[in-house]
Amino acid sequence: MERMTDEEFDGSMFERDVPVVIAFTGLFCSRCKAMKQSYDEIEKTMEGRARFVEICMDENHAVGDRFGVTDMPTLAICINGECQTVFNGFAPLAVLVDTIDLFC
Repeated sequence: MERMTDEEFDGSMFERDVPVVIAFTGLFCSRCKAMKQSYDEIEKTMEGRARFVEICMDENHAVGDRFGVTDMPTLAICINGECQTVFNGFAPLAVLVDTIDLFC
């Protein structure tokens, strides 16, 4: 999963014809670490059908504020810069894959 900073994250990433899946995580978030393996597996499963990025909220607040992130981990699925759905906390792998697949 590509890690991004507030400065690197801009509207150009939404110019593609694929959904952008943003994982908002934290350095000391144990739930984030638990979900990391699932996020990596989803990215491999959906290679080329969606773009996956990670934003560390401990270091980068602007993007999380823009999307209204209040808890970690949060997974946001966006199309053309608009957030379509958000998962807060733990979600089963199959549910995440099926939901992302709806937007591909």
